[in-house]
Amino acid sequence: MISEEKVKIMTSLAQYEKKEGTGDLRINRYSCGDYVRMETMKVGVALVVALLLLTGIIVIFRMEDVISMMRKGTIAVPAILILICFGILFFCYVKSTRRRAEKRYNEAMVRIKAYERQLEKLLEVYEEEEKEDNSPKIDMDAEELADGKIIDL
Repeated sequence: MISEEKVKIMTSLAQYEKKEGTGDLRINRYSCGDYVRMETMKVGVALVVALLLLTGIIVIFRMEDVISMMRKGTIAVPAILILICFGILFFCYVKSTRRRAEKRYNEAMVRIKAYERQLEKLLEVYEEEEKEDNSPKIDMDAEELADGKIIDL
């Protein structure tokens, strides 16, 4: 039997699973601290790789200036300046990533709790339908079942 309430609940569950559900259920695998650490580590690694690539590209394009600074012994000043700028940038990105990851995790948990409530509601509807089920039942003794006889209705 198809009920309108059951269809509404199943439709909303399917829409959630299709849109936000995949990401939320992926986030739900982790605890809040683990998820935040994982996201922070991703950003940290990406920033270090970006710094190395950017520094390498700049050094390649400005090779004459780098060689002349190395001969004069003044290469330490730009290197320290680059590291200080990177440290500030790294700190800011990590802080914003932590805040964003915590917010995303908390929002996902709220949506997952609503999803679980919908699932419980659907289960209640199924249980009510099962109680109301008035289809004919066949009462058979244990001996008749053990015989393996076929019963024609």
